[in-house]
Amino acid sequence: MIAGEPDRPMTLLSGYLELNRAREASDATEGDLFHPDLGVALPAPEEPAVAMDDAVLAKTLAHQRAQYQQGLLRMLRGGSEAHEAFRIMQGAVAAIESIQAATPNRPFWMAAAGFFDALAMGGLALEPRAKPLLAKLDQQVKQLIDGSAKVPERLFRDLLLQVGRSGPVTPRIAALKAAFRLDELLATPQPSLGEAPDEALSSLLRELRDLTAQQKETWLKFTSGNRAALEPFGKQALALADRAAHLPRRDLQHVFLKLADVAPMLKARAIPPSEAQALEVATAFLFIESALDNYFKLGGDFERQARTVSDRLRAAMAGEVVPPMDTIEGGILDEMTRRAQEKLLVFQVGQEVQVNLQGIEQAWMPSSATPAGARSSRACPPSSRRSRAP
Repeated sequence: MIAGEPDRPMTLLSGYLELNRAREASDATEGDLFHPDLGVALPAPEEPAVAMDDAVLAKTLAHQRAQYQQGLLRMLRGGSEAHEAFRIMQGAVAAIESIQAATPNRPFWMAAAGFFDALAMGGLALEPRAKPLLAKLDQQVKQLIDGSAKVPERLFRDLLLQVGRSGPVTPRIAALKAAFRLDELLATPQPSLGEAPDEALSSLLRELRDLTAQQKETWLKFTSGNRAALEPFGKQALALADRAAHLPRRDLQHVFLKLADVAPMLKARAIPPSEAQALEVATAFLFIESALDNYFKLGGDFERQARTVSDRLRAAMAGEVVPPMDTIEGGILDEMTRRAQEKLLVFQVGQEVQVNLQGIEQAWMPSSATPAGARSSRACPPSSRRSRAP
């Protein structure tokens, strides 16, 4: 997704179900991975809802529920009545959808009507795992009659999942698919059968990944107080920029070049990097790592993302105000910034702990010149035991 690929959670389904079986469980379903945005705006209904007082509304809903239950009974009998049963239930639910057209629950009832569109029009076969939806919808109508309009999110998602599995046999289903991006969410693209990536480029990418990992560790050491690490960091940055010059993508090359400017600027000022500078460098490393890992499937927004990372890094190193994230790409880069903050914090804490442990070890380590009989008293005199323990 960072590389610009669309969100396709169903590509994880086989591994998810396999992991569930490995736990000797059988409670995982594809619905666990299906999370469309339930708050999207739907096209306005063709006909406005008819205003009803509470008594008329309850009576109308009760009538539609009776129709629905009649169809449900026919469906349970099976045989040749199944198709007619779906048609009856579809009519009842579509009528409820029209009644709910002016309410916040209209998307839910539109999804329910789309589900029965698919069953009645042959766009979808009723699978055993979908049968419980029929009884749940009956209870949902009952709650509506009783005055409760609350809609279970999982039931809403399960209905949309079934609509997404259907062909676009009615305009309602087509509208639901477009509004909730169902085809995109349920897509499970097969691996590309085209030509393999160029081996020389693949080898260069592996080399750049290894060198970037080494340089990132050097930077973390430098920001944790090891000032001598700045020299190797600068040399690593120059070597990386030189190797990155062979990449076809100039936008990624530019990020490497901006990292190569970091060490000279810090040397010229002879002061440690600010928190903002350390954070932007760490963010640039994460961005580069992600780009190298997904190089052959970078999205159309990558050039703008790379420019944003470069501009923020340049501004931070110059002591200027760091420009804000682009509203479109901010989600991606904000997440990288958060991860960079976590990595910096964890590494710095780890370095501090290591230094403290080394200090404790040196303070308590007996001198090799101390006579054996005097070691215990010189190594830890009573007064120092209390002062050094913390």
